Amino acid sequence: MHGDTMKQVLLQLKCPHCFHVNLKVAETIVNPNIESDLKRQILNDEFFTLRCRCNTPIHFLYPCVYVDKKQHLILFMKEAEVLHDDRCIQRLVHDAEQFKEMIRIADAHLDDRAVIQIKRRLLSKNGKQLLYFLDCDGEYLWFTCEGQISGVAKADYDKLAAKLAPPTHEVIDVDLL
Repeated sequence: MHGDTMKQVLLQLKCPHCFHVNLKVAETIVNPNIESDLKRQILNDEFFTLRCRCNTPIHFLYPCVYVDKKQHLILFMKEAEVLHDDRCIQRLVHDAEQFKEMIRIADAHLDDRAVIQIKRRLLSKNGKQLLYFLDCDGEYLWFTCEGQISGVAKADYDKLAAKLAPPTHEVIDVDLL
């Protein structure tokens, strides 16, 4: 790893409404243990969004890495530079919702592979496409689907997670879990 220094890039983001070119200084390495405000921004949909001077929100993605050593999690957004750390689960994510979801799963101390399997079961039952993990309260895992909240018994998750092999520390695409 390259230490805990923050690397930054300057992004030029054209507003789809007024066509003004906005400049955004963006972090390529996010360490929530040092910069907790960046984690808050991710979870509140502010990290990958910029408001233009005309007040239009501009949503964007760029290659970056989220390194949370306390939760033993490394997330790669798009084609970010791969960091090797054999103590951390490493996942490649493709959008801001997956980014937030993986942070929530790690914060809840759950096995993301089991959570993703539960999501797939829920999606196959209701045919909806946008389903995301929200939280776990000890009794239930909570998901949101198009504004509706639904719960899955933690005992169901525990049975599923117990059947999984220990996680490897190679980078795995979240879509392939």
